[in-house]
Amino acid sequence: GYFAQEKYDECLPYYQKSLELERSSLADDHPTIALSYHNLSTAYVGMKQYKEGLEYAQKAVEQCRKRADYDRAALKRYINQIGTT
Repeated sequence: GYFAQEKYDECLPYYQKSLELERSSLADDHPTIALSYHNLSTAYVGMKQYKEGLEYAQKAVEQCRKRADYDRAALKRYINQIGTT
């Protein structure tokens, strides 16, 4: 895919559309939404747009914490992403 080829600007519209669809069709606390925020963050960081990368990394953490039974490994990944931005 585009991400593996480091074509971050080309994967952004797909990540954004995916997030839009998830937010309109899934429960507000669904963990897939956190993953989409994380994907957006990594793409922005890949493009050296750190402000946007940090914004989406923080949203991933917030989204993950909405569930009482959140995935701790995923939360760790999302928090580590904040450290890379």
